[in-house]
Amino acid sequence: MQNLTNQYLLSPLNIKGVIFKNRIFKTVGSGVETDLTARTADRCDFLCDKDHVNTVSENDLLKIQEIYAREAVMAEKEGYKVGVIHGETGTFLGNFISQRENDRKDQWGGNFENRMRLVLSIIEKIHEAVGNKLIIEFCMSGAEFISNGYTVEEGIEIAKALDQKVDILYVAAGVDGGKDSFYKKYPAMGILHGSNIRLASEIKKHVNTLIATIGGLNDPKMMNDIIAVGKADILYSDILL
Repeated sequence: MQNLTNQYLLSPLNIKGVIFKNRIFKTVGSGVETDLTARTADRCDFLCDKDHVNTVSENDLLKIQEIYAREAVMAEKEGYKVGVIHGETGTFLGNFISQRENDRKDQWGGNFENRMRLVLSIIEKIHEAVGNKLIIEFCMSGAEFISNGYTVEEGIEIAKALDQKVDILYVAAGVDGGKDSFYKKYPAMGILHGSNIRLASEIKKHVNTLIATIGGLNDPKMMNDIIAVGKADILYSDILL
């Protein structure tokens, strides 16, 4: 018995030569993946957190793209196989995507295309820097579940804009760190198991990218059934195996 907290449950995949067998769990700190968003934030000499979406300069936004690319190169050289980009609402990149949070009047805000511009530019820079040597996982909110927040319909449009540009779309829910919607991503006892599968499954119908999700996944049989019927490709769990 291993105590595996907040791990990957991976379906049979072969992504760019990296094979994950069914029921194999990978720890976040195992050397398999690294958080490119956290690494980039550590290298920025300017404020680039969720509260500065509307004030960060265009020059600094161009710098962020280059820093992400450099960190991806370093991650690949360090032996990591997966680079994670956080774009859930409540994060810096996620708040650029969110119409509710992004009030910019320049090319980085306003319509959907502009709000996606920074994320897509970062991903393009990463691919230019490392090619296919690093698996890119993008974390997104499938729906915000807040007043005037976007619904799964816009979540689908976000996923479609990212389709085939990243290797894994990790569909979460709500606002990262938001007190009123945090439970959507990490359901408490008494909330329906697999509460975000509906979002993941609906988004999966519209894209060809592998879909991961999270949320009350603590029943191995249910998780295997979810993968078997094709509602998701990768599941995050916090169970004992």
